[in-house]
Amino acid sequence: MVEPTLNQAVLRGFWADKAREASNRWTSPDLLAYELSLLAPLAQGARSVLDLGSGHGDLSRRLCPPGTRLVAVDWEPGFATAYTEPEHAFVQSLVTDFRTDERFDLVLLFGVVTCLELAEELQVYGALAAHVGPGGVAVVKNQCSTGREFAVDTHSEALATRYSGRYPSDEEQQARLQAVFADIEVIHYPDQFNPWPNSRHLAFVCREPRDRAASPNG
Repeated sequence: MVEPTLNQAVLRGFWADKAREASNRWTSPDLLAYELSLLAPLAQGARSVLDLGSGHGDLSRRLCPPGTRLVAVDWEPGFATAYTEPEHAFVQSLVTDFRTDERFDLVLLFGVVTCLELAEELQVYGALAAHVGPGGVAVVKNQCSTGREFAVDTHSEALATRYSGRYPSDEEQQARLQAVFADIEVIHYPDQFNPWPNSRHLAFVCREPRDRAASPNG
């Protein structure tokens, strides 16, 4: 079976346009409020947050009270203007290229997997686990296929622009994450946020990186 692929030119053009806007979120305020309520308990007490594929940080900036270190990573330099607090750091980088020895209490990968090829997805999961500090958590959220993985490259009426994205099978994505993390909780978003019959919003709450779970020195 031919692996679904992305139109990289369309994808880069789409995000370049979003970087010139005040916010890169196109979902409803209700969905933003739901995601903030979902993440708030996980962010409570976190001293450091890593937001991979951050965009303008509409989620992560709201989750970080004064004094919380936030490192935002995105490939478009235009997103840097959103990070104005002393504790905020913006790094211009592809999520597949980003490297740091720093570990974080909370790591976010929101709406990114649909922009990655399969090999890139697997690469990012390995790096994701390395970024999670002791007792920390990573949250991977995106739309998943309710059946087989598929990709789109078409004009989106909802976004009023051409868009390309890859939608992994929910079961296959969970299995890929389970190869890296020992503890995964899958959160299904309410039906009101899932307008398409072939996809749904899922969040994978990932704990205990396997490369450290078996080590007494973790």
